[in-house]
Amino acid sequence: MTLRATLTLHFHSYWCCSTGGAGSDLADMPAYRDRDGCPALPMTMVRGQLRETAIQIFGPAITPDLLKLFGAPSQKNPEEKDRAPGLLRFVGEARMAKDDRDFFCAHPPARAQLFKRLMSTRINDRGVAADKTLRSIEACVPLKLTGEVHLDPLADKALQGAWITHLDHLCAATMAMGKQKTNGFGRVVARCEGMS
Repeated sequence: MTLRATLTLHFHSYWCCSTGGAGSDLADMPAYRDRDGCPALPMTMVRGQLRETAIQIFGPAITPDLLKLFGAPSQKNPEEKDRAPGLLRFVGEARMAKDDRDFFCAHPPARAQLFKRLMSTRINDRGVAADKTLRSIEACVPLKLTGEVHLDPLADKALQGAWITHLDHLCAATMAMGKQKTNGFGRVVARCEGMS
């Protein structure tokens, strides 16, 4: 049984994953970049989104397998954010293919084509832009990213045979990833496949 899988995220709209740091001169919410300066998505964010999808689908009836994979609420205090650790490890970042990254490393000015600065403002009741509400985000263009997920070798044999299918089903049910999803960003088709 394989203990490693590839997650493929094919974005079909602009998507946002900010650095969480202070805004730059160009954007209030700058895009997250990998070490090559290309768009990337931390795999911890992917994990959180897939777990959120599982909770939205199953609610309190979440399956024992998914609880084992993603971790369960603390038995002492279910309201705590600390959870029993899961058996999955989402590794590093979801990144562009190496050939694509190599191209943009060799042609740094071309990297600007991977990002789009988008502006928004709040409109008041009269249909006029409200003062001091202009905001800009640095979104990433539609593209494909891949990342890696590992299963703890201590997982039981039944789970070792089913975990990739579970993840692939959650991927299929996940319609968007990243930030600003309620504003139409991050539309994605995701897949999970075993690695040899």
